[in-house]
Amino acid sequence: MNARTLSFVFAICCLWNVSNACTDGFVHLELDQFQGCYFFSENLVTWLDAYTHCSRLNSQLLSIETIEESFAINLHMSRKHGRDVTYYWTSGSDAYQQGRYIWMSNGKPLSYTNWCANEPNDENGFERCIHLNYLPNGMFAICWLWNVTNACPDGFISLHQGCYLFSTQAVIWVDAFKHCATLDSQLVSIETVEESFAINLHLYYKHGQTQVSYWTSGSDAYQEDDYIWMSKGKPFTYSNWCANEPNNDGNEDCIHLNYYPSGTTCWNDAKCWSYNRLFICEKEQ
Repeated sequence: MNARTLSFVFAICCLWNVSNACTDGFVHLELDQFQGCYFFSENLVTWLDAYTHCSRLNSQLLSIETIEESFAINLHMSRKHGRDVTYYWTSGSDAYQQGRYIWMSNGKPLSYTNWCANEPNDENGFERCIHLNYLPNGMFAICWLWNVTNACPDGFISLHQGCYLFSTQAVIWVDAFKHCATLDSQLVSIETVEESFAINLHLYYKHGQTQVSYWTSGSDAYQEDDYIWMSKGKPFTYSNWCANEPNNDGNEDCIHLNYYPSGTTCWNDAKCWSYNRLFICEKEQ
C-alpha cells in the first residue's frame, strides 16, 4: 500500500492489568487471558503524531503481541465501525533496519503477525510504519498504557520503556546530574538503538527544525576514552557518535546529544563545566 496516501490516522491507547478500572477516555477490552484499556482517538494524525500523542497520555503506541489481543481489538472495532473500512496505526516499524520489524514502543521484535495478503511490500521504498486495516478515510492510531500504577509523574512523559523529563533550563553537566537526582531520576543513559529512536522521535515533535543540545550521563572523566554511563556505571554497548567524534578537544569528558533540523540526532563530547545545555532525566515506569 502506498504510504503517502495514508498519512493521517486516528489514535487508540491501552492499559494492562487494571481489573476493569480504566482511566477516563479508555475502554476495557478482554478476551480469555488478555485484558487491557484502550483509548480510541477522534482525530486523524500522522504516525509520528500518534506516537507522541500516546506519550502525552502516559501511554504508548500499540504493540499487538498476541492473537488474543488482536481478536479483542477486532471485536471492539466491529462494534465501533460496523462495515466501514478503517485504518489504525501501530508502533510497528522497520525504520531502523529495512525488513527488520520491531514494536517501537517496547523495542521487541514481532513475535505475532497478521499481515494482509502480499504485505509487507515496502511499495516505492517509502513504507516504514505498520497500520492495522479494519474494513478509506485516513487511519487511526492505537496507544496502550502498561499499568495505571506505573504512570509517569508530573513533568515526565512515557517513551520506550520508561519515563523521561526534557528540561527547559540549560545548565552545566554536574548540575544536570544533580537536578535529575532531586527528581528521583537519573541523567539519561541511552543504552539501545530503540531507546535512541524513541528519544529522537520526541525531539523531532518537540523541536521541529530547531537545533538543540541535551546532556546525557555519558562520560570518560575517570579514564580517557573509556566511556561509561555515569548514572548507572555501565560501559557503552550502543553508541551514536557524530562524525569525527569523540575528539576530546581540550579535555572534553561529558557527552551531549545534538538534535539537528534534519530530524536526526548524534553524540558529541564536550567540556563538562564550560557550557550550559538542556538535559534529559529518566526513571523506570
